[in-house]
Amino acid sequence: MSNRFVIGDDIVAAVPESGVIASIATENEDDKHLENALEAAVELASRTGASIMLYDRSQETWGDTDHSHPMARKDVDTEESPHLARAFSITDKADVPVAVWRSTIPSIGTGVLNVVQKGGADVIVVPADGGGDGNLISNLLLGGSNDVADAVQSTMESPVAKQAGAEIVVIAVSEDDQLRLG
Repeated sequence: MSNRFVIGDDIVAAVPESGVIASIATENEDDKHLENALEAAVELASRTGASIMLYDRSQETWGDTDHSHPMARKDVDTEESPHLARAFSITDKADVPVAVWRSTIPSIGTGVLNVVQKGGADVIVVPADGGGDGNLISNLLLGGSNDVADAVQSTMESPVAKQAGAEIVVIAVSEDDQLRLG
């Protein structure tokens, strides 16, 4: 795998040995921000020996019960989830271990907390700018913005996350392929 991204020593040091790096798997083939963040997460995992946890929002519904769960790669039906097949093709190129966290509640906050608390993620790699699809509902779920990095950082600084003891390192990827801490 080539070293396309600018990944400083501080970023590498933020990933625990045998850590889990979360990245959002998007159904929107046109969302280059999230695809770029996934590619950066895979390069970071390749350099550090971490694995990837794909945060899959494709099964989210406004139901009132959370049925979020982890899935081994072998249990994913890629014909039903072509966006995960695309993500697997990226992880395969770097030979990085991958699993999926299938979220069922349409909230970045709840989803990220679940990925941390139940999915074991230590780090999440997100776009520095953008990554939302621009529609009103998505923007409201992102805390009123179209910026995934800000929404995730706000979630992790919330009283709910602090009370739950949830901690995750947020790494943002800029459009010029630079990685920075939260």
